[in-house]
Amino acid sequence: MRKINNRGQTILEMLVAITILVIALVATAVLIVTSIRASKESRNRLIASNLAREAIEIARNMRDSNWLNPQPSTSWDSGLAVGAVTVPRIDPPNWATAPTELVVSTGFSDPAARVWFDNTMYVQGALAPGGSPTEFYRVVYLNPICGDGADGEMIADPGTTDTCGNGEYSGYATEIGVRVLVEIRWPKSDSHTKEVLEDRLYNWQVI
Repeated sequence: MRKINNRGQTILEMLVAITILVIALVATAVLIVTSIRASKESRNRLIASNLAREAIEIARNMRDSNWLNPQPSTSWDSGLAVGAVTVPRIDPPNWATAPTELVVSTGFSDPAARVWFDNTMYVQGALAPGGSPTEFYRVVYLNPICGDGADGEMIADPGTTDTCGNGEYSGYATEIGVRVLVEIRWPKSDSHTKEVLEDRLYNWQVI
């Protein structure tokens, strides 16, 4: 009786099986890495979105507090530094001497633009920053909203020195509000990612 040697076929089957296994393992590894990256990016976008909302709320709170201030010299936009680039100063150890405010800044090149994580909260522009630096940077742009006394309005371009009632905005003499634009940046492997949020705060009590 003649014997058939299946040894070569067995080796071939083993090589095919190993190849399929390697492909499956590589695909699984790629899927895991992609999932981790997507999860981190989703987390970063959530944090950035909340940091942007926080800055908007700081500006809104300043406007509302000015309305409630009994001092006649306090304007509704006091502290909002209209036309400036700012960063929020949030300084938990020094609440009494340094309340939350918007401090004029040079932009993202300013060390104060970096956000820190101190114990259980994010802080920025602190007098004595504690904790550890995060990968997030936050800048707030404040631009006046000029009104023409009717229903027309224009936002003063940050690239010009003209203000309400002057130059390009001569027909829009009254500052009726402030546009608050918050930009958050954080690094990626090959670039920077950013989140931008805008709101308009009006002096609606006198409009």
